[in-house]
Amino acid sequence: NGEKYLKKCLDALLNLVDLEKYVDTIKVVDNNSTDNTKRIIIEYEKSRSIIQYEFEGKQGLSYARRHACSSNTPWVIYVDDDNILDRMWLTILAETIWVDNIGVINGAVIAKPLDSLNETEEAILHAMYRNLACTNIEQNDSNFSNKVPMGAGLCVLTKALKSIDENGWLNLEGRKGKKLSSGEDTELCEKVFAQGYRYFFNSNMKLYHLIPKERLSEDYCNKLIQGLVDGRIDYLISQNTSYIKLELRKIKHFIILIVSKLGMIIWRKNAIKYWRNKILVFQAREFLQRL
Repeated sequence: NGEKYLKKCLDALLNLVDLEKYVDTIKVVDNNSTDNTKRIIIEYEKSRSIIQYEFEGKQGLSYARRHACSSNTPWVIYVDDDNILDRMWLTILAETIWVDNIGVINGAVIAKPLDSLNETEEAILHAMYRNLACTNIEQNDSNFSNKVPMGAGLCVLTKALKSIDENGWLNLEGRKGKKLSSGEDTELCEKVFAQGYRYFFNSNMKLYHLIPKERLSEDYCNKLIQGLVDGRIDYLISQNTSYIKLELRKIKHFIILIVSKLGMIIWRKNAIKYWRNKILVFQAREFLQRL
């Protein structure tokens, strides 16, 4: 159900410098949508042959991403419907893929609020931008680095994807409708790394992640944190994580809970620091309830 931003996303893709030189097909996967997603994609498909409509009836982001495994190109790029790639993104990526033994590549994912924000919303953005799948808030963070791959603008070696698919694909399903589960991108990357490939981050590849005002509410934060925690714990369970490691994680999050509650008191007059601690409280509490 991506009709709200899909046209902006596709227009940005079609406007990429050197698109025809580097891109074979833009597969747009309709993951069982009930809005105008299909109609929008078909309209683009009729006018631009590079676009290909694909349907995935099994709900879950992981199943949509599996469609990339049928690609014959050496690399696959995953782009979400609320991602806007900078015009030079592809050209910079093309220079990056020659780094030895790279299997996963990311660029900078910059939070782009769609509305003017009040003080609380601004504070929540500063506290939550990593959980909102962004690497940074400001566009000019040229020295920024990112050690944890994320699904937005994820470039993956196709043969590594095919190998994962041959072994049953992923355990995690990812987002399903209004259920904000996640972690499938982490699982995918860890399965690539298990094949001996490594990760590369290029901050010059800029992607703008559209953030509507409703994603900066306390209610949405709670739901998102719950989905993130659910995804992480489901992954730990799928990996048969030992009882001792799970207990140590409990202790870690209990300490975070206590320290962050204290931080909320200390920084109650500083909106950004208050919300950073409040988000940590949300997260630690969810972990303790699930573990």
